[in-house]
Amino acid sequence: MKRSIIWPKQPSVEISILPKLNSPFDKGQVDRQLNITLHSSALFNLDEHEKSALEILFEFAKVPSPHLSFVATGPGEIPFMEIDQPKENYIPVTIRYSDENVLEAGILDPSLLRNAALALINNIGAHPDNFPDALNDLLVAEAHRATYRDLLVTSSKYLLENRDDTFIKYTNPCWPSEALKVIGLLLRTRNDFRFAGRTGFDRGMFYWSLTRYLLPEMWRYFSACVYSKKLGEDGMTILGQSILVRCSRALQSIDEIGKLFYSYRDNNTSDEIMYHFDYFTLLLSGALDAQARVAFNIHEIKIKERSVNFRNPDFVNKLQADDPELAQFINSNYFQDFSLIISKTRNTIHGAGLLPLMHNDLNGQKTILIKVTKADAESIWNVCEKYGLLTEWGIQKLADLVTIEPYTFSKKLLGHTLKIINEIARLTKVEKLFPDSSLIPESKPPVDDLTFSQEVGERLLMLV
Repeated sequence: MKRSIIWPKQPSVEISILPKLNSPFDKGQVDRQLNITLHSSALFNLDEHEKSALEILFEFAKVPSPHLSFVATGPGEIPFMEIDQPKENYIPVTIRYSDENVLEAGILDPSLLRNAALALINNIGAHPDNFPDALNDLLVAEAHRATYRDLLVTSSKYLLENRDDTFIKYTNPCWPSEALKVIGLLLRTRNDFRFAGRTGFDRGMFYWSLTRYLLPEMWRYFSACVYSKKLGEDGMTILGQSILVRCSRALQSIDEIGKLFYSYRDNNTSDEIMYHFDYFTLLLSGALDAQARVAFNIHEIKIKERSVNFRNPDFVNKLQADDPELAQFINSNYFQDFSLIISKTRNTIHGAGLLPLMHNDLNGQKTILIKVTKADAESIWNVCEKYGLLTEWGIQKLADLVTIEPYTFSKKLLGHTLKIINEIARLTKVEKLFPDSSLIPESKPPVDDLTFSQEVGERLLMLV
């Protein structure tokens, strides 16, 4: 399940250099920066994925932004957080943003840190000889907290494997890749669609480029729709495009849910989350229905058009004669399982809608969950359990209720649905839509088009 972030609380005294300490995802008169601390000594020996994420973080850190504030715990190009020698009852912490802009704070009650570091070691079964490393990492975490910063980017096992520890949970330790997704989401909520230091798209192109990267088989599929003269001059083009547009908007709706997930939560927030969740599931259903329409028009299947969808056994049976591979995939357990989840969670307009539930998590944070109807709870639970850990889906039982956390659930469901849409695009016999003399294009983006390059697609994906 997505971890909520415990945003720093308002300090007891007014310090002008500090930001207003609400969530940076909250909307107020003045948006505050997201404050990121790079744990310099714990950002070595990363795997390739985390290295790539860290490179992008450094690109963002080197470009001044009203949205982001970076400091590092080691000297370099980024403002430096310095932890001084202990005084009688505190440890001084200084951040020099510039010669004129200096923040001074302190770690109080340093006598408590020794036992806390020992607890971190014991919690993960580490050897006692690792005590100095655990203590140093704990000092960094406490300095980060003392200066009211949000995300602590680290690879320290003493921090990451103790995220629920009393000392650690308020410091929000995270891997570079985890921090990058939060940063990317915040920037997008502020209409900043960069995917590198100074390089980015506008809103529409960001989501469109990402959609095309996630659906490589749609290059050939959509080209066939564009070439086709079925349904008039533009009919198949619009139908094929609607699949891509709905997937692009599904990505955007998840961002809206994510923004609310990291914001202050109340009844207004829960209502807004349900609005975007309903829209999200309708978009997924609509994209699959459009693909069914494409298959219907390719093969000119004899069935009423309003009955055309992959959930209709009569339509799929008739499709079997013309496109047996596609029909076999539609009848597969994988497709049927996710068709069930989408149909059970989408707003059916005339049926009973899903309802939100406000819940306090173990950290006392308000969490907005969605109650699954008792009639559907077992079937949805079983499918989620079949395709990953329940925590990866954000599905859990609270007393006699089955609930889903909408941000976690939506991201997981979208991943599987895009795989299904891509596979349908691969299997559909769209070559029938090309004129006989046409050279059928491959399923890949145009050569030398950086907008749809592999490198750009990989970067966009790391930000969502």
